[in-house]
Amino acid sequence: MTSSPVLSCPKLARMGCLIFLFFLLNAFLQPSIFKNTHQPVSMADEEIFTPDLPDESANTDNSVPVSSQENMEVHHHPDLHHDKKYFREYFLEFIMIFLAVTLGYFAENLREGFKDHKQVVQSMKSLRQDLREDITMYDSTIKINLNYCRMIDTLILLLYSGKETGRVYFLARKLTIGTGIFTPNSKTFEQLKSTGGLRLIENQNNLDSINNYYQTLKYFDYWSGLQRQRINDVISGNEKLFDGRVFFSIYKWIENSKNAEDSVIREEPVLLTRDPLIVNDIVMHYQYLYGVLKIINKKASESSAAASRLFALLDREY
Repeated sequence: MTSSPVLSCPKLARMGCLIFLFFLLNAFLQPSIFKNTHQPVSMADEEIFTPDLPDESANTDNSVPVSSQENMEVHHHPDLHHDKKYFREYFLEFIMIFLAVTLGYFAENLREGFKDHKQVVQSMKSLRQDLREDITMYDSTIKINLNYCRMIDTLILLLYSGKETGRVYFLARKLTIGTGIFTPNSKTFEQLKSTGGLRLIENQNNLDSINNYYQTLKYFDYWSGLQRQRINDVISGNEKLFDGRVFFSIYKWIENSKNAEDSVIREEPVLLTRDPLIVNDIVMHYQYLYGVLKIINKKASESSAAASRLFALLDREY
């Protein structure tokens, strides 16, 4: 599972040294105004001048009443003589600021860690859903291809025997209607690759398992393309041997959910030719398709087992 990223020790050390140097310089480079260097001033007796005070009893126009003098505001000057800070006080300030900055970094990293972990869990949930769909598709495709392989095997035997032409028509038409061509769902994996989400998976074993599974899926593009080519070869060869009118009737019967096989068997339509070279050409196309379907089934079975193992791993971890 993912864990929260932690601030690296070298980064913390550099940050602490910078803060410590700042307070150290601040402690030793204080201006003289913060130092209590003022000394009392001594004056000689003869230098002391005592001015004559006015006679309080005199009552003149410029005199101020005593009550007014008592109500006058007194302005106090600020005391600029600050006490000197000792190194211990600077050191305590340094510790407090360092702890505050460090805890801020840790809190941010924890928040990012929780966010990344939530994103990974959501991505793994989507990835498990893709794997579940792949497993269902593999099993369905294997069953379809096995059925088509049995149909091809029967068709080849009947072509060489020259019997049951109605069933030969039905099998040939049914094989070209649809086959088990499949494409695994790699939507979530491709999204993780494009957005850089794979780097959030810290468990290397899980990451390798995911990469290995989706690397094997690239081979299905080749085999699926080869399967389409073999089907096209079969379709192009059928026009030499089978009546198009009958093929269209079989398709309409299948489309209308009627028993097309029984209907065409009752009609017993004839083949366009009995030329052994043309029959052999058709058989060659069908046997190539048979081989491709067998190979794809083997690959699908292996991929289904790999998808099941990966699904169990992700379901256990996330």
